Amino acid sequence: MNLNLQPESWPSFDINHNIGHDAYQYNIPHFSYDAKPLLNAFELSLPKSSWTSILGPSGIGKTTILRLIAGFIPDFQSNQNLKIAYLPQSELLLPWAKAIDNVLIGNKIKNNQNKKDNKDKAIQIFEKLGLVDYMSYYPHQLSGGMKQRIQIARVLLEDADLVLMDEPFSQLDALTRIEANTFAKNCLKDKTILLVTHDPMEALRLSDQILILDGKPANIKDQLFLTEADKHRPELIHELYKKLGVNL
Repeated sequence: MNLNLQPESWPSFDINHNIGHDAYQYNIPHFSYDAKPLLNAFELSLPKSSWTSILGPSGIGKTTILRLIAGFIPDFQSNQNLKIAYLPQSELLLPWAKAIDNVLIGNKIKNNQNKKDNKDKAIQIFEKLGLVDYMSYYPHQLSGGMKQRIQIARVLLEDADLVLMDEPFSQLDALTRIEANTFAKNCLKDKTILLVTHDPMEALRLSDQILILDGKPANIKDQLFLTEADKHRPELIHELYKKLGVNL
């Protein structure tokens, strides 16, 4: 696959810290993939300490938005000073490393010198998440749901300001997926999350804000703000699916 993602221009990609200090603001640029327009220019607002989900058809540019924010696109100017964690679709645990070492790998790559403090903090996270009995397990000894929990432990150790999640639950079976959703929601409740998903029900379970992408090039078509009470209203489910072009 050709991953030559080339925006039409290279504008600054800033977080505006002056809007009430309550949200991270991103200016998404016009962006093209293989010379074809992929994203329109739009502003993306992520309320702090809350979950925002992005829904939209496959190939519309949801993952590209995460890659832009994470700084994965070469030459793209990013003026942000945030600590960002990225939780990918496929679990990226090292098969030869124990669970505790997989959680610590980020600090080792960054050559963090406080090895004992990092390990003590990792053990505390394992205890908090109820994973202490699995610290010495290798990935092949863990279920899919447990592997996701280990990845969440890694995110917590990084203590990121913003967590980007690219369909991290998509490879789990339905029941394990719901359990993993609940686990992530509880563990990351104080974090700012941007989740890409194809599952409207997952978006409803987890989100305080849902953004729906549509169009060529893509733009934010609809925006929903949700309370916990809203998530239990049947009419909201119908409304969300209708906005996605699905008639129930």
